[in-house]
Amino acid sequence: MQFLRYLRRYYPAGSFVGCIVLCVASGILPAVQIRIQGSVIDAAVQGEGMDFWRFLLVYLLVLSSGSAIGVLLQRNAQKHKNGTGYRLDSRRVEKANAVRFSVTETERFHSLLEKARSAPAQDEKLYGAIQTVLVTGTAMVSSIAVLLAIDLWTVAGITPLLGAGLWLNIRLAKKTDGFWSNYIDNMRVTNYLSTLLLQREYSAERKLFAFGEEIGARFQREFSEAKQENQKLGKERLKIECQLELFSTVYSVIAVMLLLRLLAAGTISIGIFTSAFYAANALRKACSRLYDGAFSLLGSWKQMASYFAFLELPEEAAPTPPSGNRRVTVTLRDVGFTYPGESEPVLSHISLRMEPGKHYALVGENGSGKTTLAKLLVGLYEPTHGAIIVDGRDVTALPPEERREIFSAVFQNFYRYPLSIRENVTLGAERAVPEARIREVFRALDFAPAALRQPGGLDKPLQRIKKESADLSGGEWQKLAIARCVLSERSAAVLDEPNAALDPIAEAQVYRAYRELLREKTTLFISHRLGAVKMADEIFVLRDGKILDSGSHAHLMAHCPYYATLFETQRRMYHEA
Repeated sequence: MQFLRYLRRYYPAGSFVGCIVLCVASGILPAVQIRIQGSVIDAAVQGEGMDFWRFLLVYLLVLSSGSAIGVLLQRNAQKHKNGTGYRLDSRRVEKANAVRFSVTETERFHSLLEKARSAPAQDEKLYGAIQTVLVTGTAMVSSIAVLLAIDLWTVAGITPLLGAGLWLNIRLAKKTDGFWSNYIDNMRVTNYLSTLLLQREYSAERKLFAFGEEIGARFQREFSEAKQENQKLGKERLKIECQLELFSTVYSVIAVMLLLRLLAAGTISIGIFTSAFYAANALRKACSRLYDGAFSLLGSWKQMASYFAFLELPEEAAPTPPSGNRRVTVTLRDVGFTYPGESEPVLSHISLRMEPGKHYALVGENGSGKTTLAKLLVGLYEPTHGAIIVDGRDVTALPPEERREIFSAVFQNFYRYPLSIRENVTLGAERAVPEARIREVFRALDFAPAALRQPGGLDKPLQRIKKESADLSGGEWQKLAIARCVLSERSAAVLDEPNAALDPIAEAQVYRAYRELLREKTTLFISHRLGAVKMADEIFVLRDGKILDSGSHAHLMAHCPYYATLFETQRRMYHEA
């Protein structure tokens, strides 16, 4: 059973047993307190001084013990929250990093990831609900024991009423289930429109397009509708809560009448009468809290289902250190790819060959499939059909860790890591990279930001996460990502629009550096700027998901009208400017 497995993993046996003991003691003490309270009253009424002070002292000790146990339960819950919350969050982060890339691009992954974020909060509610069930369950048993010791018929008389109270609680839960989520959903559009009207980030367009009046009118309509819906929800909730209050009053009256007959007959003393009445009320409250606790426990556990579904997502194999640079030949044979859920392929019948030490370029319009092809090469996607061959081996049959030894990449949407310059450029490296090698690559790329000349040098933290942190320009961040690819011990490099943030002079410098820095590697360069790829040994022209032609720049200008048109169109933009 998953619940028991979860308890064994996240609820340490010693701590949980201690929690059970404290909960049972917390449930028993109120009944003991009520019983002793009756003895105190009888001793006071009968003028038995010694007995009065003795019972009062015991009563105070029981009261103090209950407070102490309450503090211990809170401390235990806080300790559990800190420990288990950290472990749940750590496991979520580990899992997110281990999930297959193709899965991370699905809507289901991001939905489960967002829901899994609430696992620590749900576990906190779950732990609190377990404590509530244990305490109130024990309180019910001890209250019934007190009443049975006084009068069996009183217990028999109030039992049907407790059943009616349980029915009312269930009805209230059904009527108000999701009350706050429905309330918030009704206000969602209103809140969004409110941000358009009030928040600073929209102020410029509010003034420029003068949409304030139109959005304000929509806000009023949406707010009026949401208000009406929420008033209905509130009235329904209030109606059920009034029924519960009425039931509580009726229950108390009947309990008093059942006990008054015993008092009138002289069967019980005024102290015992008081004890029995308190026990009857405690029983009603415990019954209500027990249902609330059980309902909360089931609800929290239901919410945890998303966390377990997230942990079941398929993972990549664990990475292994690269075995070092080796020269590889990469061949694509009739490769095609269709995104899951789509009917039309993004790539069709792609066949090409890339040899070590040569530099290749891939060009084409937006949406032609260039980035998809890059992700197929590095193993983030698997071909729908066809094969990617490296040195005669189909890479789809290779373990993921072995494929990682082959390819490195720079994608157009690279991330700016809040780490030091050295950590950014050696991120993921299994071997130490000599500082001389790092600076050699930086010089070749003309990467000399002001941060390197500040105290700390290569160990200067970036992204302004600390007082001493520095930041880089967009072009400098891009060069840092390129340097990371160059310094990796992979045999092939795929660079997808790596120079998008560079000015033309810096771009030309970086292109010259590519040929030198990546001279031993098989390199595929993807770009929209055709003037920059002229130096490639071979250029692949991609159009509508297919290789239209390939060859040198001169060959394509003479034999591929589509390429020539693209090149001339870009050239004229500069000349006409």
